[in-house]
Amino acid sequence: MLAFSPQFAVSPHEAPYDPNRHAFYNAALHGDMAITDADVAGRTSVFYDPAEQMDRLHAQAIQTAVPTVNLVPVMYTGHHLIRIFADEPRLARAVRATLTQPVQSQRRTARRVKKNSSTYYINLATALQKRGRIQRALDVIEAASGRFRNDRHTVFCKSRILRHDGQLDAAYAAFKTGLEMNSHTPEYEDLVLGGNLALRLALIDDGLALFKRAVARNPFKPAHHLVYIDALVRHARWEEGIAASGAALLRFPQNATLLARLEKLEQGQRRSV
Repeated sequence: MLAFSPQFAVSPHEAPYDPNRHAFYNAALHGDMAITDADVAGRTSVFYDPAEQMDRLHAQAIQTAVPTVNLVPVMYTGHHLIRIFADEPRLARAVRATLTQPVQSQRRTARRVKKNSSTYYINLATALQKRGRIQRALDVIEAASGRFRNDRHTVFCKSRILRHDGQLDAAYAAFKTGLEMNSHTPEYEDLVLGGNLALRLALIDDGLALFKRAVARNPFKPAHHLVYIDALVRHARWEEGIAASGAALLRFPQNATLLARLEKLEQGQRRSV
């Protein structure tokens, strides 16, 4: 058995260390659902990134409850580390390793596999950036860009590193390069990155258009709408802001913050007349 991105339990009393999961907890559905020996059969390996604190805690809880489980740490692969096994041959190698190899060999297999995935280099570069090693982070992501051509996420990572270093023009140029690529659909966070960069460079129309596109990409959280609406407020785009607030309130009609923004926009519009 292989498990990725482990989750021992969602209940507050069984996994008190992970409050983000508690919002999904329903006692009638999830009570006493923590993993036990009865849930595990045969050789079992749990693949996780120890740099992801919640994943590490869940993995440790699983091994405490089921000591026969093998933990396979795979650094710099993130919560969604199954992406490094995205194609069938890679996943097949992981299955074979779990069925036939000791845990140290499984770890070596995972290390080889992760180095064939852009996800690993993106997470490594991001970790280096957080440690202040900007040039090393850029070297890693440049090498990854050469290896994984037309990979939008790699170029967006470069944009984030350059923004962190204060190189706004270069960061926006990298973002635009990524945006023009055909691989993957830009995520909400990617589009907001570009929107913020454009606004800081006084490219107001471009920035607002990117925020609007970000909301369309993921309209399922009030906060996503508010990012766009607040940008419209700051730039006195009253009519656009009122329209955006109305669209958001159709999804979240009782949201007090959205209602307050709509009132502020209507006041601004009246003052501008």
